[in-house]
Amino acid sequence: MAQTAMTVSNLDLRIAYERRASAPSRRASDLESSPDADEIERTATENERRRIARELHDGVLNSLTGAALQVHATSRLIEQDPQAARARLQEIERMIAEQQAELRTWIEGMRHGTMALRPARADLLIALKALCRRGAACGPRVDLTGSDFALIPQTLVDHAYRLIEETLSNSIRHAHADYIWIDVRIWRHDLVITVEDDGTGFPFHGRHDLASLQARRVGPASVKERVASLHGQLVLTSKRTGSRVEIRLPMPRNAKRSPQNPRSDGHRFDRTTTPTPGLNHADSHRHRR
Repeated sequence: MAQTAMTVSNLDLRIAYERRASAPSRRASDLESSPDADEIERTATENERRRIARELHDGVLNSLTGAALQVHATSRLIEQDPQAARARLQEIERMIAEQQAELRTWIEGMRHGTMALRPARADLLIALKALCRRGAACGPRVDLTGSDFALIPQTLVDHAYRLIEETLSNSIRHAHADYIWIDVRIWRHDLVITVEDDGTGFPFHGRHDLASLQARRVGPASVKERVASLHGQLVLTSKRTGSRVEIRLPMPRNAKRSPQNPRSDGHRFDRTTTPTPGLNHADSHRHRR
């Protein structure tokens, strides 16, 4: 009798164990077949598709557009100043080589599931100086000011570069600006990027924040998407005499804060001069064309 009771007890324990062991697999199976899981998968796929499209647009497409603009500007120099034209072509060649290396790194990161920051963006200030020189080679004068570049978190370095690259490209290609001012600094606990030009402005006028731009479906799409994905703020002011794009990106909580009176370093780029340190925000506006 005792042996029978023990056998029944062991059977009950085995049944309970098997039920418990099979519960996770049943839950996983239910989750895989549930409408919620399908929706989550579709959303994740769509978000990844948009991210890849944004990276290709802000990276490869902008670089090719910049190269095309420089080639066009160089074609007008060939007869006037062959030596300057050769120097410009060498710059274009270097830029294309950099973009080829960057694209290879990006593809390898996609293959292995690691999206490491591109080596060319490791030093944001150096990268921005090169970007401004390339922009100035297309015609306008470009002033770069800012401070605390070394305090910008590594997670925001590439995003900052891409946002500035896209905004600068828009000022040159669409607004046909003669002067472009770029400012990058840390204010309290935000990375603040400002790009202002004296071009023709956007097709719409007025002052609009990110919510307004999204609701009206106007403004630079890739800039809006990137800022939104980083939970940042965007204010775009457009008029017939120019535009101003202000971007604020929240920094990680463990990032260093900027000093109360940050130092400002300035760099000027145009078709005839080399970068000149010492400009501040006020100087930039006084030196407009």
